[in-house]
Amino acid sequence: MALEIYRKKRKFDVTAEPRGRKGRRGGDRYVIQKHAARRLHYDLRLELDGVMKSWAVTRGPSLDPGDKRLAVHVEDHPIDYNSFEGTIPEGEYGGGTVMIWDRGRWIPEGDPHRGYAKGHLDFVLEGEKLHGRWHLVRMRPRGGDRGKDGHDNWLLIKGKDDESRSGRSADILEQEPLSVVTGRSMDEIAEGKGKKRVWHSNRGATPASSGPRPQSQSEFRAQLLAQGTPPKSKSPAKGRAGSRPRAAKAAAKPSARRTNGKPSGNGGSDIANVHLTHPDRVYWADAGVTKEDLAEYYVSVWDLMRPHVVDRPLAIVRGPEGTSGELFFQKHIAANIKQSPLRHVVNAKEHDVIAVEHLDDLIALVQTGALEVHTRGSRLGKLDLCDRLVFDLDPGEGVGWKQIVAAAQEVRDRLTAEKLKSFVKLSGGKGIHVVVPIAGADWDTVKAFTARIAAEMATDSPNLYLAKMTKALRKGKIFIDYLRNTREATSVAPYSTRARAGAPVSVPVSWEALPRTTGGNQFTVLNLKKKLRQDAWADIGKVKQKLPAK
Repeated sequence: MALEIYRKKRKFDVTAEPRGRKGRRGGDRYVIQKHAARRLHYDLRLELDGVMKSWAVTRGPSLDPGDKRLAVHVEDHPIDYNSFEGTIPEGEYGGGTVMIWDRGRWIPEGDPHRGYAKGHLDFVLEGEKLHGRWHLVRMRPRGGDRGKDGHDNWLLIKGKDDESRSGRSADILEQEPLSVVTGRSMDEIAEGKGKKRVWHSNRGATPASSGPRPQSQSEFRAQLLAQGTPPKSKSPAKGRAGSRPRAAKAAAKPSARRTNGKPSGNGGSDIANVHLTHPDRVYWADAGVTKEDLAEYYVSVWDLMRPHVVDRPLAIVRGPEGTSGELFFQKHIAANIKQSPLRHVVNAKEHDVIAVEHLDDLIALVQTGALEVHTRGSRLGKLDLCDRLVFDLDPGEGVGWKQIVAAAQEVRDRLTAEKLKSFVKLSGGKGIHVVVPIAGADWDTVKAFTARIAAEMATDSPNLYLAKMTKALRKGKIFIDYLRNTREATSVAPYSTRARAGAPVSVPVSWEALPRTTGGNQFTVLNLKKKLRQDAWADIGKVKQKLPAK
């Protein structure tokens, strides 16, 4: 049997791995699972003849064609294994944490059976992280010996095409460390933390059901974006761990239904030329904040928020059922949608991005359940150049707010010593973001600069700071997160809400006001209007400065 070896190695009354069975021939699924067993590695699996042909890539894939990665051929796995993410108990075969790092489809060039038997597979990947041409080449055994445990050693090599990279930009593992299914890190999976489901609409979407044509262009925007929504879970209550059961709609504040300030007679609400269906749907049950409340909030802050979101690629965290339901991280509009005012065409090398130009675009996102708005540090027309870098100060357990404020001030002082002016904002969560506007610089330069600042802080004060994201080491310390400074990475936008308890908002503050703040989530949808005293980032667009040449 094709899966006999796989089954012999596992005790299915102990491990949560699927027993599985051979599937139908002709499938083209592909997955890479990040696997922290005795040694961290990445398991590449390609569907062929009803099973997943599998290789353990010891150092993971690289986008550099010159960087050949060892791939040890291991036993076939069942197709059901593609959806396994969790922890294999210690002492069991492969014991450790497993993450679904990438998935999609593979397209063999030529006859895959012949290539597999010959020891040379050429194929194209259409994943959520990996794309373009790849090669798997079997190595000749030395002296007739096979690889460790009788397995053959192969090499995984990136083909030379538009998707290949070199230097630091080839390190896709560092740029994209999280699960494509749940948005979790390896530490979060190991700790059993709740899922923050990730939906990349470029991996294929369920076509929208037929129905009446939307009545407005803005409603059309919302319907098009919504087509990137995955099918609803049969158990919507199984949201993020620790989330509250969805409250009754009666818990929400009465929702005024209006059409540009006037009552609407169609059971909905029109705000900024966008028709909101179910305007009284509760998005934050604990705060009684509804879909309409969220739309009205964005209307009130649009003039402040606009300079920071227009002309930038966006990503959104969507929660169609509110914060008590499942959350989806979306970076692209559905690939099968060719025309949309929210779609911005990038180029043939990558998937088109979400972008907004007007207030009604933002409200259209609200209609789709967007609870958070994130931006890249680049402009739409210049994705390869960073013009806004960020240090995300992420506190570990036991870190007080004053310590986080002091860390932000130290980052500011170090940047001042580099002759750089910085700005600060509360994250809407536990931490603080220090942001630096710069003239366009390439991403390798930006990442090297921010990594240096983080490393210097960690070296000078090892009891206070970390420059590595390992959560096990973070207790009592602050992680100086510089990893958001890559081409694809995002950070929460100024004035965006957060999908957290209380409907908090990420808000810019002045350096003078920062010591008087009480927490990263002190501003909310309900209190911001009363507490906001000034536009602390009014001048950020006027600052012209370059990174130091070192």
